[in-house]
Parts: sequence; C-alpha cells; structure tokens
Amino acid sequence: MLWHVMLPLIVPGIVASAMFTFIVVWGALLFPLALGYSRAETISVAIANFRGYSNFEWPVMAAGSVIATIPQILFFGFIQRHLVAGLTMGSVKG
Repeated sequence: MLWHVMLPLIVPGIVASAMFTFIVVWGALLFPLALGYSRAETISVAIANFRGYSNFEWPVMAAGSVIATIPQILFFGFIQRHLVAGLTMGSVKG
C-alpha cells in the first residue's frame, strides 16, 4: 500500500521542497561568510572574494555568477514536471 498509493502522492511535494531548498542553500552567502570565512567557502563566498583591494572585478564576478546559476537551471529543468504537480496538487478538487 505504501509503494503504490502513498509514494506517488508524496513525490511531487518532496521534489518541490527539494528544489526550493536547493535554491536557498546554493545561494547562501550570509552564514558562510559570517561564520566560517576561510574554512567553509561556498560558491557565493568565492564570487564575493573576486574583489580587489581598490576595485571590483566585475567581469569575473559576472562570469562566476552565471556559472553558479547553471546547476540551478539544470536541476529545475529536470524536476519541472514534478514541481508543477507538487505546487498545484491541492488547488483543484475533482
């Protein structure tokens, strides 16, 4: 009963939650920057470190930002069907 009834009903919700969690964790800057500046370097902290002493390296930061968003776009593309199903699961009766 669990595999044939419950699991197909909860998969869209779990996928939608995983997508939103992935976006929040991937883009986190404040906590890794404040708590573990040199020990825990996430991709957003690495992009923030592209600044120089007196100037910002805007082209390098822009390229790093585009590269950092590619996994989010690919992940969203793979789970888009489940995400839409999970978001609209309770909105339609019938």
